[in-house]
Amino acid sequence: MDGQEDKSIYYDPVIAAPTVWPGDPVPVHRKNYTYYLDAIITFPHDKTMQDFIKENSFVFVHELQHYLRKHYHSDDLKINI
Repeated sequence: MDGQEDKSIYYDPVIAAPTVWPGDPVPVHRKNYTYYLDAIITFPHDKTMQDFIKENSFVFVHELQHYLRKHYHSDDLKINI
């Protein structure tokens, strides 16, 4: 997690679709390709991704991925190629 080797990783959580009634416009969702450590992400208890990583002493991205998959059943980290 140094901003060099992982610079193409972004956080892309699943967004629940809103209810759209007949005749209403469908909301547009755009992906946020911001570097995952710079993105404004709030985890439980109002922690940012950086706070969450520091608190758990993660050094490598795969440690974060394994933790998120184990506890949240998805890591939502994607690579922007």
